[in-house]
Amino acid sequence: MHSSLYLALTLCVAALSALAAPSSKSGGLQKRSFLVKRVASPRLKPRDGVEEMAKAFNKYSIPVPRDLKNAVEKRQLKKRQLAMAAEAKGAPQRRNAMGGDQDVRLGLAAASMSQRRSLQSRQQSGGETTNQRRDTMGGDQDVRLGLAASMGQRRSLHPRQDQEPAEAEPPAEAEPPAAAETPAGDQVQAEDEKQNGSVKATPENNDAEYLAPVKIGGQEIALDFDTGSSDLWVFNTELKGQQQQAPGLQAKQKATQQEAQQGAQQGQLQKAIDSHTLYNPQKSDTFKEVPGLQFQISYGDGSGARGTVGMDIVEVGGVKTEQAVQLATSVTGSFLQDSNNNGLMGLAFSKINTVTPDKQKTFFESVMPSLQEPVFTADLRRNATGAYEFGNIDQSKFKGDMVFTPVNTTMGFWQFTSDKFAVGDGQPQQSTAGAQAIADTGTTLILADSKMVQGYYSQVEGAEMDNSVGGITIPCDAKLPDLMLAVGDNMARVGGDDMNFAPIEDGSTRCFGGMQAVPAGRMGIYGDIFFKSNFVAFKGGSGSEAPSLGFAQHA
Repeated sequence: MHSSLYLALTLCVAALSALAAPSSKSGGLQKRSFLVKRVASPRLKPRDGVEEMAKAFNKYSIPVPRDLKNAVEKRQLKKRQLAMAAEAKGAPQRRNAMGGDQDVRLGLAAASMSQRRSLQSRQQSGGETTNQRRDTMGGDQDVRLGLAASMGQRRSLHPRQDQEPAEAEPPAEAEPPAAAETPAGDQVQAEDEKQNGSVKATPENNDAEYLAPVKIGGQEIALDFDTGSSDLWVFNTELKGQQQQAPGLQAKQKATQQEAQQGAQQGQLQKAIDSHTLYNPQKSDTFKEVPGLQFQISYGDGSGARGTVGMDIVEVGGVKTEQAVQLATSVTGSFLQDSNNNGLMGLAFSKINTVTPDKQKTFFESVMPSLQEPVFTADLRRNATGAYEFGNIDQSKFKGDMVFTPVNTTMGFWQFTSDKFAVGDGQPQQSTAGAQAIADTGTTLILADSKMVQGYYSQVEGAEMDNSVGGITIPCDAKLPDLMLAVGDNMARVGGDDMNFAPIEDGSTRCFGGMQAVPAGRMGIYGDIFFKSNFVAFKGGSGSEAPSLGFAQHA
């Protein structure tokens, strides 16, 4: 009897010891979650709504309205004049204080009178043709160097006692974006054991952009997590100043070089590059070059990045995978202006990855099979450090129930129907039937259907369409109502406090509205203004479960 009990006790102790022993598997991560902190650079000057709106339009090749183009140009020329005046006084170069290297932003050229007259001639002769307009949006210097903006008339969007409410100007018709290509190629998964991990994201000034640390080949680099794109590209040591010539801009720069700072181009470009943290593939023991692969990203304003592709170990908050890394060898102006942001980590779907001839998986697609759950979350709060978490939905971060809606991945985005809205506690109203929108952490503002925008601001005292800035402005001290907007069949709340973006300029009592309109036929883009009010989960789907988007109010 005693021997039987002793044998049973011995077996139990042995079993417990085996369970307590550390795993001998190499490379696998235990089920865990942890944060990696990031501090934003204090040198960066707050961004403004005008440039953020134009940036989003250009990102999705949406035709930029003339008033908005002119407002952007006016701001850029003013910054350039201030920079040149500071230089003339012998002041040190302050690229970040001036909102970026203005010589880079302006292509090292001011507008020549002949270019101005050419643009005026096109406008006075009945406007641009469709092809001319696309050329202008696709890199023509008229986007940045066209006519200076005039102080256009402001038109109230709120009904006053002595007049009927005015309707917003109808946006120009635009063709819907073409369907994206199907993905190709494959990617190696890193870990067998299920993982989760989280990484802190620190907002820049005005919450204009959320940055998070990523390790590539063991080197930590701050990237913009962008659910509206699918490329992981980085500034790197292969990027040299003399290679920064934007395709198609050389002739225009030669034509205006007498108005530019003589001999400054290469030095200014190299300074802009050196202000970034550069990934060095030569210092990575795990980097592997992939011959034959290349990428090119083009935005509607002519800015972009292109280069080669390699493979390396990418780590986010403890979650690792071997991943395609796109090494920029040529980057144009607007990508250089922010020295905090050293590249992008796209978290949309690989259908819109720009690598050729074989599209590459995103980080999330690569790591998803190794996660505890096929999900990542964005917890991005106003004026606070937020976090992205992979493999887990932290129930303590939100209140109430999280609701999910299926997403349409046909075009490669986290896309859903959004054709209803409500103001405050009012009844739901119909916007354009069937209107589509996407959730995009890489965009700052909410860009929405014009009926939704008009309906909301008609309830805001003092809201005006201000042609001098190309968008809707509000009194900075206005008490704004909440906005309810449809995400599929569910309604998400955006707090009124989040709908006020920033003053239109230093010292102004007018502020740029956090929601602006997109042209008819274009998808809405729900950026960081939306995320400030909502904890959002991006489910990749598995098996028969389709990808979906979940949201709930922050706890």
